[in-house]
Amino acid sequence: MTQGRHPHPSSRSGLVTSRRAAGLARTGLMWTGLARTGLMGAGLLAGCPGPAPNADAGAARDAARLDANADAGTSAPRVDLVADLADPYAPARLRPGTPFLVSSREPEPPEGELNRDHSYFVREEDGRGVMIDREGPGVITRWWMTIGDLPNPDDPDGVRVRFWVDDQEIDPDGGETGITLGELTSGRHEGLAEPFTLDRAGTSGGFVVSQPLHYQRSFRADVALSGGWTYYQLEGTDLPEGTEVTPFAYPVDAEGLASLEAASLLWRDHDHPGVDRMGDASPLAAGAAAELSWMGPGVATSVVLEVPRADREDVTLVIEADGVEAVHAPLAWLSGGDAPAAPTHRSALFEVDPEIVVLHHPIPFAEDLVVRLVAEGRSIDRVRVGGRVVMGPLDDDLGRLRTDCRAHEAVASISMCGTTDPSLRAPNHVVGAWSGARGHYAGHSLVQRVSSSWWCALEPDHEVWIDGTYALLGTGTEDYYSAGFYFHEGPIAWTLAGASGWTRSDVDASAATHLYRHHLVDTIPFESELRFEFESYVDDTTFTGCAFFYIAPE
Repeated sequence: MTQGRHPHPSSRSGLVTSRRAAGLARTGLMWTGLARTGLMGAGLLAGCPGPAPNADAGAARDAARLDANADAGTSAPRVDLVADLADPYAPARLRPGTPFLVSSREPEPPEGELNRDHSYFVREEDGRGVMIDREGPGVITRWWMTIGDLPNPDDPDGVRVRFWVDDQEIDPDGGETGITLGELTSGRHEGLAEPFTLDRAGTSGGFVVSQPLHYQRSFRADVALSGGWTYYQLEGTDLPEGTEVTPFAYPVDAEGLASLEAASLLWRDHDHPGVDRMGDASPLAAGAAAELSWMGPGVATSVVLEVPRADREDVTLVIEADGVEAVHAPLAWLSGGDAPAAPTHRSALFEVDPEIVVLHHPIPFAEDLVVRLVAEGRSIDRVRVGGRVVMGPLDDDLGRLRTDCRAHEAVASISMCGTTDPSLRAPNHVVGAWSGARGHYAGHSLVQRVSSSWWCALEPDHEVWIDGTYALLGTGTEDYYSAGFYFHEGPIAWTLAGASGWTRSDVDASAATHLYRHHLVDTIPFESELRFEFESYVDDTTFTGCAFFYIAPE
């Protein structure tokens, strides 16, 4: 970002995951010393039903060709990512589809490093910029925007957007044509509410809808041309021809609302299934290990690690599933460690406080699971290992957790915030990579450190190479985390992404920032390899942390 400018999961393994709010027991993990207070506010809020959708007369399409996918018959595969969002194994499910990212940047080849990343549109018409006009079947998994340099720079909330699903306009608030960004992300509309839809106060300057928006034939969205910088990213998945989906409509139906409520209880309130088990708390001598194990088959839905915050850099977490290391890294690399991460922060897959770290990445295992803490170099006064596990046969579509954890070395930089000279192209920072098997990328947790120009270090775009092909290109580091303008409204730690904390120097502009992003149903699949990278704009920039993958079992 340039400054100044499957079937429903309730049928799987006998595990009921789509539950009505009424009568749902909100059982906590009950770990000693773990605060269960959330950072976000209340979940789904009731909103007023909108009017019947209006047809978009201006979006002429070849109806016969587009309807062919919808008429594939009862044997057609079906995808419902809203229902899947309520599945505690969601990040591990291997799904069909091809990911895409449509953004506000000018298109550029891989060898370029232009930073022309705002106010580009598919086309402009009638005073509006068309951001996306895509044919289906498919699903939008994340719609993020931020606005800058308006005549009234304090009020990007009033910018109006419009969107159509299968050529029917969606208008949640009725009244004037379209809906403002502030209203769209306000949380006042059923099915478009926390924790999957957040306004700029919840995302430090961004507006984001991360509730899946399915379309059978087409999805189109545009925005009023405000005269300022318009940044946007629409991430999604193109589904195989013949796939059936239920197109997004407003008001959201009862089944969809129930799935979103269950998903909120799961990923925000951490009502995960399974049986709890805790080891004994004890001191740990240098070089010694404390561990807990389970015999399979089963899926761990929580791993609990009692290690004081100041000791996490010197304690290595090892998780072995069926004799293969799924995780091997200092605990600090997964949780943000001491500074810069906030002492207490929560997200879909992490819960962290000064004494305990809880990981919620589902960990399938067929034979055995071992969780081990190892003291590296010095003794630790007190550690404890625990977990929550669902025992039973494994579904065929569950990938196996693997992590790419590394302390990245600094790479050469172009030493400026963007350039029009492709000859200055610098090597990228590879923050996560996997090869040799089919699987998908499910996010990361890392600390970015830079010795100068911290704001420029947040300019680089994320780039994803899939099976050897340059596939996805972003608009700025903080944009990938759904924020805006260098997290200018402060640290964030919400369900799907965040910058939980940072240290920044006013003297030399050095900084360290803890960053994370979780892909629950918007995972990025690959057949043989994937690399997730950030461009390099500032000398001495490093990333330290872990990227999470799920790999198809052999």
